[in-house]
Amino acid sequence: MNRKNYTPEDFAWVNWTPEIIKKKIQEAIEAKKARYATIKAITPEARTFENTIVAIESSSYDYDDATEAIGLLTHVSSVKEVRSAAQSAVEELQKAMIDIEYDEAMYRAVQEYAAKNEQLEGADAQLFADTMRAYKRMGFALDPEKQKQLKNNLKEIAELASGFEKAIADHTDRILVRREELRGLPEAYINGLKRDEEGNYIVSLAYPDYIPFCERCDSAQRRKELMDKFNRRGGVVNMERLKRILELRGENAVLLGYPHHAAFKLEDRMAKTVDTVNAFYDDLRAAIGNPAKFDLQLLAAMKQKDLGDPSARLAYYDIGYYIQQDKMNGYAVDDEAVREYFPLEMVKATMFDLYSTVLGLSFSVEQFPTWHESVQWYRVNNTDGSLVGYFALDLFPREGKYGHAMMQPIVQGRMVSRKPQSAYATPTCAVVANFNPSAGDTPALLSHGEVQTLFHEFGHAIHTLVTVAPYASQAGTSTARDFVEAPSQMFEYWVWEKDLLKKMSKHYATGEPLSDDLIDRIIRAKNHAQGYSVLRQLFLGTFDMALHTTVEPVDPVQVYADLYKKTFELDSSADQLWAAGFGHLMGYDAGYYGYLWSEVYAADMFARFRAEGVLDPKVGMDYRKKILEVGSSRDEMESVKDFLGRTPNNKAFLQDMGLATRDEHGEAAGE
Repeated sequence: MNRKNYTPEDFAWVNWTPEIIKKKIQEAIEAKKARYATIKAITPEARTFENTIVAIESSSYDYDDATEAIGLLTHVSSVKEVRSAAQSAVEELQKAMIDIEYDEAMYRAVQEYAAKNEQLEGADAQLFADTMRAYKRMGFALDPEKQKQLKNNLKEIAELASGFEKAIADHTDRILVRREELRGLPEAYINGLKRDEEGNYIVSLAYPDYIPFCERCDSAQRRKELMDKFNRRGGVVNMERLKRILELRGENAVLLGYPHHAAFKLEDRMAKTVDTVNAFYDDLRAAIGNPAKFDLQLLAAMKQKDLGDPSARLAYYDIGYYIQQDKMNGYAVDDEAVREYFPLEMVKATMFDLYSTVLGLSFSVEQFPTWHESVQWYRVNNTDGSLVGYFALDLFPREGKYGHAMMQPIVQGRMVSRKPQSAYATPTCAVVANFNPSAGDTPALLSHGEVQTLFHEFGHAIHTLVTVAPYASQAGTSTARDFVEAPSQMFEYWVWEKDLLKKMSKHYATGEPLSDDLIDRIIRAKNHAQGYSVLRQLFLGTFDMALHTTVEPVDPVQVYADLYKKTFELDSSADQLWAAGFGHLMGYDAGYYGYLWSEVYAADMFARFRAEGVLDPKVGMDYRKKILEVGSSRDEMESVKDFLGRTPNNKAFLQDMGLATRDEHGEAAGE
């Protein structure tokens, strides 16, 4: 499959100015209009799959790469004016596309082709089915007035969602602490903190500051202060945006004939219905109920012993701290000490070597233009030397940058044309994270959890890069939303394999790998507080569903507080605006359940590696060809069955959580 080798000129977009960005968006809008005009002009009798369905699919290919790049710049550009211009451009494009897509003549064109009842196969049949469903969900059966309302609502939602995400990214706050208030935190962390003119240490809301502080700082008062600030990210303005978005989503669902937004969203997911998700959650709650209760009781007892006060009650700002204390005491695993064994460069080298062995890939550095000096481009080849694609790593925090970890496609793989021997667009993407950078003589070091995060996001990148799906809408991570995390979650399993941990670890000062004893303790600690951990995921997914399974006005602040109390039997922070900083509500609306849902499939797929060899190239190439390469060019369940050779079940999932029950023969139960 012929893929273009890129040159530095192909990355001119990293230096686009606000003026260029605005121009590119206008060109994209005009190009889309022109393509649709051509499609609409075709007579009914002349319609074919290629000049109608494929033409709609490919109508934006010429500008998709530019708009994807602009979308990335909203998250990573170091220039505030560029981020702002890119954000405005994305909003303008989204609004314009609603007007362009909601065209009765385009709907008529699709219906004219559908009337021919042509027999299609494979990816073509999938594309046709997806296109027909998309037009149905756009509400073309509505009368003109209702369709106008639907369009206007979608435009408003797009603008509000963009503002919601930007407010989270731009939100800056901090606490100032004295040296003695940092007790419990390792020296490496303290030395990495910035200081103000008075010598106070600055602890920000960025994850590399926030997470270790909440897990290790002995001062409950300062943990509470930082967490309370974190729980107000996005602010009051974002809360108002969210309320309006929920209202508009509900309106649109009812207009389209659905009882609520969740029913609309789940229709094209693997789960299909809210009842299926609820049943899935109910099964998990039953499995983890006692372990979760035990975890919380244990943490409460630890606090009472710590304070010498049998009446002391566990608080929301204690959970992470006492989980970490119990982990260090019960398993003798100190996450910050373990961090010293995972220099970023060593982790990357081992990760690349793993993918080389298992998936037949090789990696090399490329000197392409970047949007920040800390960013590095890489080229990916097959072992025969043929090009697969390119990716960038942007791994350190900076002001204005996206605050979480993510993978974003820049060029989505697809056939450039349907002609024989057509070229294939070279997949390109970026992995974005926020790890601690080097400080003085100390290199960038990852906690084991951050190693897992890197493997996860890089799993998304590999999914994007190795695709061979013919259409962009089916390529890479363009799968059902509740399956998209499964491949990347499966890639996380390697960071719990003893041999790989030994190979990946190298103390930054001594050069020694992790000891066998410490590796064993790390692996044993994997399911530490797993009951609480899964309960927290159930809480987040249930919160998401609670907001989206009603069309009545809701107060997200109260919903969160009530559900938190019900789930954990604890009070949440008194002035929290937690939902205002929950970015998943803009992309995973009525879909957060997908994280746990897809973990079931991830665990089951890795079970085959465990059975046949965790580094077995044959299993790896099967996985590449049957899961990764095909994307959504066929039904995801079909792909999973093909790879496993059977119907998937949750046995491996329950085992990996340490929650599987055993039958009389010692076999794990679960279907």
